[in-house]
Amino acid sequence: MVLCAKMGLHFTACAPKELFPAEELVEECRKIAAETGATIRLTEDVNEGTKDADVLYTDIWVSMGEPDEVWESRIKLLQPYQVNAAAMANAAHRHSCTACPPIMTPTPPSARKSLEKYGITEMEVTDQVFESKQSVVFDEAENRMHTIKAVIYATPLLIASALRSLLQSGRVKTRPYRRLREASHDAPCRNGPDRSAL
Repeated sequence: MVLCAKMGLHFTACAPKELFPAEELVEECRKIAAETGATIRLTEDVNEGTKDADVLYTDIWVSMGEPDEVWESRIKLLQPYQVNAAAMANAAHRHSCTACPPIMTPTPPSARKSLEKYGITEMEVTDQVFESKQSVVFDEAENRMHTIKAVIYATPLLIASALRSLLQSGRVKTRPYRRLREASHDAPCRNGPDRSAL
C-alpha cells in the first residue's frame, strides 16, 4: 500500500474489515497518494474490490504450524476472497494474478484431503487461475530471486564500507581482521586448514 501510494498506483485492499490495515497507516498513505495521484480504497465487497483491477494479489491465509482452530476460522473468514475465475472475470480485460509464495496451489492430493474437512479443496487461489495465462506467480518469484541476489552481493560491500567508516573515525583502534588473525593463530587447529597462512 505504501509503495503504491508513493508510485502513484491505485490500490484497493479487499478483505474483511477486521483485517484492514491500521487507520493511521491508511491516512498516511492517503496523504502520499494525494501528492502522487494514487488512490487508496478499502472494501469488504469482492465485486467492488476486483472491478477493473489490473492485478489481483493475494497472500497465504494460514501460516504453517498454526493450530486447526486457526485454520477453520481463517478459512471461513477468507473463503469469499479466494482468487477464482469469477474474481478474474470481474477484473480488467488485460489483467493478471499473482500471490505471495508460499501458497497452497496447485493443491497436492494430500492437502486436498486435509482441506475437505473444512468443506473446500482449494485455498487462496484456485488451481484453474494459478495455471492460467494470467498467472504471473512464477515471474514474481523470479524477480524476488534477483532481489535476493542483489542483497547477497551488496552485503559484503556494505560491511566493508561500515568498517572503513569506523576505522576512519578512529572509533576502532585495530583493524578487525588483525584481531581475527591473532585469534586464529592462538586457537588450536583441529582437523582444519593450516591457519599459519592467515
